[in-house]
Amino acid sequence: MAFVPSKRAKSADADLGVFMPLIIKAVTDYVSQSAEEELNYDDVIKAVRADVDEKGRPRPAEHMAKLREALEQPNRSVIVEGQRISYKAPYDVHDLDGLRRELRKFWESGLGGMRLDEIASCYKGAKADAQNLIARGEVYQVMRKQHPAVPVLFHRESSLELPMDPELLSRWRTIPMKPDHDIQTFLKQYKIEPVRVHIPPQVNTKTKKRKKKSGTKPRINK
Repeated sequence: MAFVPSKRAKSADADLGVFMPLIIKAVTDYVSQSAEEELNYDDVIKAVRADVDEKGRPRPAEHMAKLREALEQPNRSVIVEGQRISYKAPYDVHDLDGLRRELRKFWESGLGGMRLDEIASCYKGAKADAQNLIARGEVYQVMRKQHPAVPVLFHRESSLELPMDPELLSRWRTIPMKPDHDIQTFLKQYKIEPVRVHIPPQVNTKTKKRKKKSGTKPRINK
């Protein structure tokens, strides 16, 4: 499969801060759409036009060295080794079973959920696998107010859901509900006091203004 950069990866800005996210996104998009996990370093640089300036002239070797040095930092989302560049996924997930294990691991460890966009970048077809898990009820997704377009997936623990006997459920539904006065009689019979909610009276904090009496003159102290 030939490497095809995304439409956004066409900037000719000389700033390294512009090319860094473009390179990472180009590699991420390719990995999520292809079974291959490595790309040629020079192909990626040319695809995002990081090797030429706005007039199409080759950039200085010093500029290219700084760009490679920045990409080789350990906290980056890509790994550069020689002429190969690969994507460092946020999760160690390579297939559907691994995705299930990682979601359960996050739930058991109290780490919360996993972002769908980060899951999609782990391997080809990861997003479809995640959506199938949602459809089957194995996981549930939460939409956050801060990032409504990026859902977070959480493991659904099935062991906490106890099955209900259908025969018992059907019999329970046939039992008629008693009116309130019968319930009150039952409580009094067994000396059960119902729960009472005591609401403290509201205190009026507003002070009343004294009205001046009409026709009275103010007292003058001599």
